[in-house]
Amino acid sequence: MNLAISGEVSIEEIEDIKDSVIIQNYSNIAYERSKEDDLLREQVEKGEKFNLTQQLRSPSVVTVFNTQSSSRKLFYVPLEGTIIADFDAHNKHFGIDITGRKNDVIKAIQSGTVVSSEWTVDGEYVIAIQHENNMLSIYKHNSAVLKRVGDFVKAGEPIAFIGNSGEGYKGPILHFELWYGGSPVNPRDYIAF
Repeated sequence: MNLAISGEVSIEEIEDIKDSVIIQNYSNIAYERSKEDDLLREQVEKGEKFNLTQQLRSPSVVTVFNTQSSSRKLFYVPLEGTIIADFDAHNKHFGIDITGRKNDVIKAIQSGTVVSSEWTVDGEYVIAIQHENNMLSIYKHNSAVLKRVGDFVKAGEPIAFIGNSGEGYKGPILHFELWYGGSPVNPRDYIAF
């Protein structure tokens, strides 16, 4: 086509050339699922777990949070895994540490606005979400974040991927904090992990 635009070849000469895509017979192509295809399918199917209507039928993932105003809110567990370190305000450990598997998806516990999404000097991504009722959730030790400051996220929506930067622990880990009214609270007091 560039030759026709420059005038070196006439358009009539180009129109006589058969398009290889048109004359191709695709009915004889043998389809075989690859390992990569299976992994992609697994990720997509796993992503369906983050659909709110589907979650409401699966109570093991949706949990209830009782605020001091006694209103009830649905919360998602940010990561299904094993808790290896509990909340300990006396030692300035303002959250819980949850182990997972490589490339596990971290989910927003509730709808809200991303107020922080950054790479830290500790070699990790941290994301924080401001929720209704003066609540803030913080997710640390991520290998990558999927949201930027100002993004609105829905409850259960993927926001990050688990990372390996936990201090004193080798392997995929999430440090999760929950703050209410500007003070850290023990996530286990409010969310059934």
